[in-house]
Amino acid sequence: MRGRFIPLLLAAVIFAVALGVTYGLWKNSRVEEVQKLQKEFDFRARETIERIGQRMATYEQVARGTKGFLLGDI
Repeated sequence: MRGRFIPLLLAAVIFAVALGVTYGLWKNSRVEEVQKLQKEFDFRARETIERIGQRMATYEQVARGTKGFLLGDI
């Protein structure tokens, strides 16, 4: 009677180990994906800030040129 439970116990242990490995791999994959998304977000945010700064510099240059034109003698 005791010998009948050994294959069932072995199957349960193998299942538990496989489940644990699967969970560990899934968790690792999820962490890597979150890190990848965070890096992508940070890159896009820096890029957007830089573009806004460039546009503001252009607008400032146009405003100064317009001011100079309006204040200049014609």
